[in-house]
Amino acid sequence: MNLHLHPFRLPLKEPFVLSHGTFHHRETLIIELEEGPLKGYGEATVITYYGKSMADLTKKVHEQKDAIQSLELDLSSPTPPRVPEIFQEEPFLQSALDCAIWDLWGQKNNTPIHTFLSPGQEPPMSSYTLSGSPGAISNTLQKGEWPIYKVKLGSVEDDAILPILFSFSEEKEIRIDANGGWSPKQALRYIKELVAHNITFIEQPLSTDLDEQIPALKAATGAQFWADESAQSGHSITHCSRYFDGINFKLMKSGGISPVLREIEVAREKGLKIGLGCMTET
Repeated sequence: MNLHLHPFRLPLKEPFVLSHGTFHHRETLIIELEEGPLKGYGEATVITYYGKSMADLTKKVHEQKDAIQSLELDLSSPTPPRVPEIFQEEPFLQSALDCAIWDLWGQKNNTPIHTFLSPGQEPPMSSYTLSGSPGAISNTLQKGEWPIYKVKLGSVEDDAILPILFSFSEEKEIRIDANGGWSPKQALRYIKELVAHNITFIEQPLSTDLDEQIPALKAATGAQFWADESAQSGHSITHCSRYFDGINFKLMKSGGISPVLREIEVAREKGLKIGLGCMTET
């Protein structure tokens, strides 16, 4: 098995605005695994507010190059291979490796991964994430090209954005992701307004250290609360099940397809709803 790395700088079509800052591009590291005529690909994006850099990710892959290239996996087996945890402290890189191996396995078995994971099923609806200025959000909602929109809040623009969302909320499905950017007082005020305008899906309204306040928000508003950062901050799925209705899983935070499948099984046993999100991968 041969390893190749491909760094890219991805210009974003629109600025990506989060409570962590505004981003106009995303750097990404593509891991290519070559097995005979087949090439499998995985990806790790550089998320600066997670302390990642291209130089550091690349260095860590090179340090494990021999271990990766010496992997002996039965890619012809009808069962996906168990991917060794080579990057135990780097879930972003472990995810890239895991996905590249799944890609190779799917090609070797002539099985598209999505058909293996959900045989005979249509893929679920996908939402389009909106962030940025009130004007940019309004323009995208007016175009109406997606069935579901998830809008990033948790910034100084919230009071200007909310009336725009309310003007579309009867005709479009709108969801909210605050990325932990609200105080409990802000969350209570905003979520009451959102629910009154048919917007009930709220992702990560509070910072991860305030999870215990989610039940009070739920009792006061009747909204549906989803964990993102709280599911990846050292808290267990059992912890999240005490406070949230669902979890937004992300391959890069969990370490790839293999661990996410295990986590989904546990989450369903706990009665949680399941969502899959990305971190601006291609």
